[in-house]
Amino acid sequence: MAGLFHSTALGDLSLKNRIVMAPMTRSRADERGVINPSASEYYAARASAGLIVTEGVNVGPMSRAFDRTPGLWTEEQTEGWKAVVDRIHEEGGRVVAQLWHAGRASARGLLSDKQPLSPSGVNDDLDRLQVWALLANDAYVRIAATSSRAMTPAEIRGGRERIPTCGRQRRARRLRRRRDPWRQWLSDPPVSVTDD
Repeated sequence: MAGLFHSTALGDLSLKNRIVMAPMTRSRADERGVINPSASEYYAARASAGLIVTEGVNVGPMSRAFDRTPGLWTEEQTEGWKAVVDRIHEEGGRVVAQLWHAGRASARGLLSDKQPLSPSGVNDDLDRLQVWALLANDAYVRIAATSSRAMTPAEIRGGRERIPTCGRQRRARRLRRRRDPWRQWLSDPPVSVTDD
């Protein structure tokens, strides 16, 4: 049996060892979701792992559950991540992004006063959802989740950013309360969607 420090392959990735750094939300981005320069050093210091899985990276402006988390939908955000990835590669590391959409686990204050989207609009457990914001005094605190609304069929068809991709939310029986034709699709979405 190969040891922890022996090289291995993970799909098409060749890894120098079998250590995978688990993702941790660091909230090292500015108010625009641009990751800050300290993240380059944070990740580079861990480049000896066989693979680094980044913190959750928001896929769009409606995907945030935590304030100051990085995104990857604007040119500025992409450039910030390029600097981080380049630094990891300089140290010989491998990295993959954990793409993230918080779905219903969010609050209007993080979404430019818009209501969070969810597959079914379930809101009977808002007190248990973890939503965090940065206060003016730099204290990071848990805030109340805002009730979500169910996605419309047009939003389901309409684009990748609008679809909450959190598998637990999408597949949990207690959250699947839709009674329209989109119920099955949300439970097991196809690779691509067309209007045919």
